Amino acid sequence: MINKLAVYGTLRNGKRKTYKINGFSLVYPGHYRYPAAIINNNSTGMVIELLDVEQEDINGYDIYESVDSGLYDRRKVTVYENDKEINAWMYTAGPLLLQHKTVFELVPEQDWLSKKSKKKRILT
Repeated sequence: MINKLAVYGTLRNGKRKTYKINGFSLVYPGHYRYPAAIINNNSTGMVIELLDVEQEDINGYDIYESVDSGLYDRRKVTVYENDKEINAWMYTAGPLLLQHKTVFELVPEQDWLSKKSKKKRILT
């Protein structure tokens, strides 16, 4: 059972340890209210935090992330901490979001909580 959730946007609190994950890009999906992770095999360094979760937590997050409607998908990812591999769930853009990918814009520094990203959200 996977008991970790990789979070990169509104579920981050900025107080937990951060990790970087490869194979995904962090984007604004046509607005700046919340980000989305999209698969990008050439991307490195998207910033995430890890949450400890139980299955009932995942069920609640599936509802929060609108998995049933196709807004987000939940997928298994591997987070690396030095030589240690950590399996985690992560929500990525689902078919409903991906149909608007022509308006996606990269989040500065691949970090939702970076100063550049916060500034961009405030200015728009």
